[in-house]
Amino acid sequence: MDTLRKKPHQVPASVPRATSAPRKLKIHKSNRVSEKFIEWGKKLSRTAPDQFIKIIRTGVDAQLIVYASAHYNLPRAEFAKLIGISTATADRKIKARAKLEQPQTERLARIALIENEAASVFESSESARKWLLQENLAFGGTPISLLDTETGAVEVRKVLAAIAYGGVA
Repeated sequence: MDTLRKKPHQVPASVPRATSAPRKLKIHKSNRVSEKFIEWGKKLSRTAPDQFIKIIRTGVDAQLIVYASAHYNLPRAEFAKLIGISTATADRKIKARAKLEQPQTERLARIALIENEAASVFESSESARKWLLQENLAFGGTPISLLDTETGAVEVRKVLAAIAYGGVA
């Protein structure tokens, strides 16, 4: 009888669980969170250079790490590493609703802007996101994995231009 009164996290793995309702809610929440990152990127792409520099210098809310990692379906720790911040620091800043430092803000903005460029090339945000996460022989990895450096971003932009205009990168 005690086995019937176990808490959900103690149920043996062999016992199927009903997950349809919670999953649907999670998917909708994830989509809203993902949309926040997309909208932030679109807003950045329309920002005047002087205002863009001001945003980079003052930093952005660390909550954008949550939005971005959900958008790319990457573990938060992996995304934090991509923008050059430790997981512990990212978690602390997210919890405190603190701002990211200039280098992390700049990397996050770079990722968002390149996704906007890719969305223009592939004619959809979803196709752009998939392309950024897909292994690419030209890069020896995924395009997003190169966006932690400006040099990597230049290479990704070259390939996007080649795709858009039919040239060779």
